[in-house]
Amino acid sequence: ETPLMSQIVRYLLRPLHWFKQDIHKRMAQMHHNLKLEAPFASIHVRYGDKSREAPRMPLPNYMTLLKKNRPDIKTVFISTETESVIHELQAHNPGYTFQHFNYARVEGSAPHKSTHLKHHDEFTMSFVNLLVAMQADL
Repeated sequence: ETPLMSQIVRYLLRPLHWFKQDIHKRMAQMHHNLKLEAPFASIHVRYGDKSREAPRMPLPNYMTLLKKNRPDIKTVFISTETESVIHELQAHNPGYTFQHFNYARVEGSAPHKSTHLKHHDEFTMSFVNLLVAMQADL
């Protein structure tokens, strides 16, 4: 039963061809803006609708963990739907280089008609961010 269930789940969770192409196209278009060399860390800060499920982790905590676990890393890739997170991390952490993709971030979970396309972009970009994060050293 378990092997069958794992195959069904694998089949259901595979990305559709058009979505996979869209992710790789955006990655190719945007990756040239990043200057990431090993070693680098990746930080994902989910503040938007996540606050309904759990309290927000203070931003200094992310950097404390980085400094404790990998003091040698000074380049950080930021993934977030909250624009202010990027600015706050940059402002309060001199000595670190922060990299991120530039796109219209949408904080929240319920798309309105006028923001539907932006939510689709945010969803797609979350996977592009994930591809970069998977290459990180921390």
